Amino acid sequence: MGNSSYKIYNSNEKQGWFISKNHDDYFYSKYLDARKDNYIEPWKDDKIHYHTISQEIFLVLEGEVTLLIGKKLFTLQRRNLLIVNPKVSHAVLDGKGKIQYYNMKIPQDDDKRIVLQEGIQSDKIINNTKYGKLDSNEGFFADLTLPENQNCWLIGYGVAKYYSIEFSMAYINFKSESDFKEVKHPNNLHYHSSNEEWYFTFNGSQELMIGKEKVEVPEDFLLKVEMNTSHKIIKRKYPFEGITLRTPNIRGDKVSLEG
Repeated sequence: MGNSSYKIYNSNEKQGWFISKNHDDYFYSKYLDARKDNYIEPWKDDKIHYHTISQEIFLVLEGEVTLLIGKKLFTLQRRNLLIVNPKVSHAVLDGKGKIQYYNMKIPQDDDKRIVLQEGIQSDKIINNTKYGKLDSNEGFFADLTLPENQNCWLIGYGVAKYYSIEFSMAYINFKSESDFKEVKHPNNLHYHSSNEEWYFTFNGSQELMIGKEKVEVPEDFLLKVEMNTSHKIIKRKYPFEGITLRTPNIRGDKVSLEG
């Protein structure tokens, strides 16, 4: 569903990659690939690889995923976010529980996946590799259960906790409308002259005014607002949880239409 100024997607309709250049034009973005897997069994990717230009984002909503990043092990648990930078080798080795997660690559249009080693033995790597912390050149990790990582710009520029030239991302988690009012997050009618803006809903729902049309984004849906399209959040159903993402990351492209 959508028109030339926005598109809305049911992230449960297509298991796996659902915004990708491998789909039709409706499910294509020049700047973003996205997948959602819903309560799948742990899996292994037997290829150590890197991406030439994309930052790869792993957002685990439920379950646990173990990755090899460079020469270190790293485990993502419930509500953990991980960014792996371009040219940093990585692979999915294992997991626990029923896994629900989002995976995104930004930008995606000219990215190439370079395989360094095929047919890896995950168990052997896990048994012989130590856990470690990410260096800033490797990427970024955030535990979204911590208050300091909620209702703020985590990735981007300016006050963001992690700098990215490719995208900005905020994680939103409001238990009630009073929580939203306390944060005093700016919410004026605006458009972006150079960015696509994406609104993901994990829990609750949100409704936006896009041009002169009201558009609801219920649980497990996401909304893409095209460049040069006026929009504003006009209401939410609480408790609300989701993310807002803008790409490409171009400063000064936001044009406010009201004070």
